[in-house]
Amino acid sequence: MLINDVEKPEPKFGEIKIKLSKVGICGSDVHLFLGHRLLDKPTIIGHKGLGFIDKIGDGVEGRELGERVVIELNIPCRKCRYCLSGHGNICVNKSVIGLNKAGCFAEYVTISTDFAWKVPNEITDEDAVCIELNTYKCRA
Repeated sequence: MLINDVEKPEPKFGEIKIKLSKVGICGSDVHLFLGHRLLDKPTIIGHKGLGFIDKIGDGVEGRELGERVVIELNIPCRKCRYCLSGHGNICVNKSVIGLNKAGCFAEYVTISTDFAWKVPNEITDEDAVCIELNTYKCRA
């Protein structure tokens, strides 16, 4: 396990950059840290994240800078037969924040706007960071 300085990620088309304010530690993060589970390649772990939209990429509408959001960790490919039939939960090509896509144990993370969910003000930061969303419906 290494701690490194990395470049700030920049949002691609359809993505937003989130400045993280809180992260949660999941059991899978502990297993990765302890080496009980191995990754295919080095990455930034952590998939429970809360933060504020810091930058909006091209093609994104209906989002605002400073909007408080939580991250949905499973991102279906939207192209396989499972996704096309509305069952992204069993997508064979899904990417997972903190496993095969850079995760939340960083200052910033980028994600498709469809997988960053606005958090109502009534929910505290401490509660919001524990939210783990799995909407799984592919939004084509």
